[in-house]
Amino acid sequence: MRWPSPSPAGVRLGRRGVALAAAALAAVAFLACLSELRDFDMFHHLAYGRDILRRGGFAPEDPLLYPLAGRPSGPQPSWLGSVAIYLSWRLLGDAGPLYLVGAVMAVLFCVLLADALDGDDSLSGLAVALLPLSLALGAMRGRAVPRPEMFGNLLLAWTLLALRRQAAERSRLLLWFPLAAWLWANLHQSVLAGFAAIALFLVVNGLLLAARPALGRDLAEVSGPRALLLPLAAAAAGLLLAGLASPVGFSPFETPLEVIRSWARLGPANPSSPVAAAAEAVRGVVAELRPMPPERWLGPFGWLVALSAASFAVAGARANLRELATGLAFVLLAARAARFGAMAAVVLSPVAARNLRAARARAAGERRGLRAGATAASLGAAALATAWAFLGSPDLHFGTGLSRQLPERAARYLRDLDFRGRLFNTIHLGGYLEWTLDRPVFADGRGAVPAEAFQAALHGPAARDTFAALDARYRFQALVVEYPQFEAEAMRQLAAAPGEDWGADRSLWALVAFDDGGALYLRRDGAYREAAARDEYRFARPAVPPYFPPPEPLLAAAELERSLREAPRCALCRADLGSALLAAGRPQEAEAAFRGALAGLPETRGAALVGLARAAEARGDRAAASGWYRRVLAAGGDPPRARRELARLATEDGRAALRAGDRKGALAAFREASRADPTYPDPHFGEGALLEMEGDVSGSRSAYQEYLRLAPSGPWSREAAGRLERLR
Repeated sequence: MRWPSPSPAGVRLGRRGVALAAAALAAVAFLACLSELRDFDMFHHLAYGRDILRRGGFAPEDPLLYPLAGRPSGPQPSWLGSVAIYLSWRLLGDAGPLYLVGAVMAVLFCVLLADALDGDDSLSGLAVALLPLSLALGAMRGRAVPRPEMFGNLLLAWTLLALRRQAAERSRLLLWFPLAAWLWANLHQSVLAGFAAIALFLVVNGLLLAARPALGRDLAEVSGPRALLLPLAAAAAGLLLAGLASPVGFSPFETPLEVIRSWARLGPANPSSPVAAAAEAVRGVVAELRPMPPERWLGPFGWLVALSAASFAVAGARANLRELATGLAFVLLAARAARFGAMAAVVLSPVAARNLRAARARAAGERRGLRAGATAASLGAAALATAWAFLGSPDLHFGTGLSRQLPERAARYLRDLDFRGRLFNTIHLGGYLEWTLDRPVFADGRGAVPAEAFQAALHGPAARDTFAALDARYRFQALVVEYPQFEAEAMRQLAAAPGEDWGADRSLWALVAFDDGGALYLRRDGAYREAAARDEYRFARPAVPPYFPPPEPLLAAAELERSLREAPRCALCRADLGSALLAAGRPQEAEAAFRGALAGLPETRGAALVGLARAAEARGDRAAASGWYRRVLAAGGDPPRARRELARLATEDGRAALRAGDRKGALAAFREASRADPTYPDPHFGEGALLEMEGDVSGSRSAYQEYLRLAPSGPWSREAAGRLERLR
């Protein structure tokens, strides 16, 4: 059943006013994308676009990965997107790709606004529409990066707008879908999303039309079966045109289908297919292909989903069932893989806006006061949501420079060395190295590593046994690696070997350059042995967390000062310098270094906060130390020992208060310690002793029992057991 768009009375903006509002929204969307050159895969697309234009066509084998040399390779499905990103760099310099994604996002939000308003030019309608669109901006901002998927999001928004107007019989915009599908298939593999949207249109409306006699009423958004012919014809023509008249053929459909098959654990259709093997290999490895993390559900994306659900609830019987099914499908897709959250936001935001506008129009009617209040509340909520989108993302820094997470120093060193040997790199760094070094690398974000070498490539030189076989096969001359992440037990074992480098075996590899983005090692007995001996860092260990001080702190500090001269932006270097100075007994200098590290990546900021706490304690300022540890926890991080150290400080404060006769203060400190780290046993013994002094037998016994549960062989376990026996 088709429902007319609401046209409530109130302040009219007219076409010019709506155009100004769209321009403002486009400007905000553009600014949201100026968040540094931070995406690893963007550089892969720059390198691939450069190769296509340099050759004047497609390479017969993969031009960017040397392990795939000799294997036939056609054009990548997103080749046209790669060319567009590269051309933006040629025209506008390093910031060009950011300006390109900004322009695409600006157009995207204009399309979303047009779909959300649906011809409503009232101020109140605009105010209501801006709230879900602002949440969509927050949900999409983290993925507003120069990748070909940005074109897919725009074309998806256009397809959904065309479908809705087709259903309302107000335009034949869908006639252009075959051409859009051809363009989309060459820009990005997400073209399957457009066909899925049309399929849902056909299936849901077809079922509703078929069920009309049984239901006794019309719930379909189309007038009859003939209205389904154009979408069906457009989809068929688009599939044929995209598959038969483009250099990539049907491969853009193969990749997402293989990924979905892998997610569903059905096994690849063709185990020998490199696409199938890559899809299986990267599942669960790449963060964006993992399920939506909890913090995203608590952020703008989760709020948009909740607002959309509420909008369908208030719509009631008037809810568009096809849009409900489409929204649900894309939310489930996003829940399965976080990277599709942006697509879900594209689907949900205009639908939520139309549902809310209709509900507001029915509720407010001609009551001017209620209507004005709802308008003001909507504008205020949209402004807050927009501010949240910008200020609630501390890791998205405004600017058009390089992000700290890129191994800029390693790439610069290799260029200066005129490196020509075989380079090993961890997967995420491949795109940046392809672009900056202009030569094939070992692996990139596609995961297209030979299946037999994937696990060794994934863990890199930090996994000594598996990497040795890989190195024997390829005889690498250099390593550019991310800093490894270890489980707590592995970290404890590694910490038992104070001189060990957690990144690579120093008996084979010499560390010669590093920054926040990664470390560069040269083979000691390789073609670049002279550079390895000349430039080696012998005492600095950037792959070892700063919580573990170096064995030779003063020598390490001297090398870390050198690293800062070579990479002045390196926050990790400052955190390591602070750790070395602290181990050398120079806490005031260490504090200055740790403060300089607060501008680094999240893990470095956490290490710097812990370092500041340790330095404050070394100076005797226990209150400041506790404050820094609380900042660690308030920031949402929990680096190793942060909770334990806060609990230790609070326990020591409790003991001091108990010695001073302040039993109330001591009890508060012991309980604060237990809250800081429930696994820390010491405060439970202190609390038991205090409660025993107070005559609270039951509470004392419970505290002693908890201590024995946490530390059955702890330093006071025998005494706790004896006291328990005495209290019986």
